[in-house]
Amino acid sequence: MLPEQYPSIFSRHLAPLVSGEIDQDSLIATSSTAMVTREGEKSFLLRADLKWPYHIRLTSAYNLSSEDLKIAKHFVRAFRQKVVVSDKTFFPYLVSKCAQEVVASVVQHKDTDDTLIQLVIELLKKWACETYEGQRISVAIGIDPNPDPSTISNIHIEDVSGKDFIKVLSNGIDTILALSLSGHVVGHFCLEGPATNSSSANTLTLAPYRYAGLAAWAKAGRVALALNKQGEVLVFHNRQLRFAFRRGAWTRFAHESFFERLHGLDSELVRAIYSTCLDVSFARTGCCIAVANSEQRKNVAEFVNEKDFLKDGENNKARTIKHLVNEQFQNLSRPIRQELAGIDGAVVLDHTGIILAVGAIVKIGSGSEGGGRRAAATTLAQLGIAIKVSADGGITGFRRRSTKNCTVDVAFEMFG
Repeated sequence: MLPEQYPSIFSRHLAPLVSGEIDQDSLIATSSTAMVTREGEKSFLLRADLKWPYHIRLTSAYNLSSEDLKIAKHFVRAFRQKVVVSDKTFFPYLVSKCAQEVVASVVQHKDTDDTLIQLVIELLKKWACETYEGQRISVAIGIDPNPDPSTISNIHIEDVSGKDFIKVLSNGIDTILALSLSGHVVGHFCLEGPATNSSSANTLTLAPYRYAGLAAWAKAGRVALALNKQGEVLVFHNRQLRFAFRRGAWTRFAHESFFERLHGLDSELVRAIYSTCLDVSFARTGCCIAVANSEQRKNVAEFVNEKDFLKDGENNKARTIKHLVNEQFQNLSRPIRQELAGIDGAVVLDHTGIILAVGAIVKIGSGSEGGGRRAAATTLAQLGIAIKVSADGGITGFRRRSTKNCTVDVAFEMFG
């Protein structure tokens, strides 16, 4: 393997973990041996190999955070440990483990057995390929740094990992099997489910609604790892979803980056849209949500079938939803928002959160590229902002470039 191939490796394995992308065409000659150098607020220089006199540039359209820097350092450190065997056939396999090492390093308690989180992740990945009595496995395993000492058994997770019963000691949503920092079994707990009233259900926006119990458990240094029936591994820490192994790759949920990229909208509306996108992403139903800015609100009828407007809609769908939904989007409970977004068609809001249309048919022009949901999102983005959640979980945002220019750009791609 040639060092010139390093940028593509970093793009494939590091980029999904940070709020940026790797510049494939820019190799920076430098004498610095630092693993990561902050070049500016929106770029890092990465020294992948001490024997290679170049840095790789990582850039972003937005400010790169201190956590982005931490993750980049962890990744370069893991990569450097493996680059000494870059001429071996098993090198790509070792590189594929770098992101997993980063995930474990970021979330693990300082006193955790260094191999424990990776051991649990590998166990969940193994179970993702198995079934129990014909059913896909869904399970959650937690690591608690401060359990009651009297509850710590002498049974290590490795002692029972090969037994079938352990696969169903948690349902992966509202029960969890807890371990100590050393990996010994502590307890089997039922988790408190999410509230369903509109006020408290909207408070936990940094995890999918169905996994709110796991996110709430993952506090005070605890880590919760879950396998769902789609074969995805989810990692919860600091009361939020931090990472997920989806579609064969690790991705990071940079929640604050999403909020920054939807600047200009009411913060509660942004959090409501974001939480709904998370919920739909993990429900695998797909959706399209658009927000018309104050200047474009009057032009919504140019892009949406007028019969779908809740205010004056003529069809039964519009009249029924108007009767059932009489609040701003951000004031609805999360399950209701998810179900509205799951209706075939687009949800269209104004910049204050007033729901203009649900399940709307979008007037897509000729020559549109991509699938129907993407075409609808790029069309509606001319009103301001539109977000497409694909049926496989990826989230893509589109934004009108300016008030005078109707050109639409990709604002972000997440969790793909």
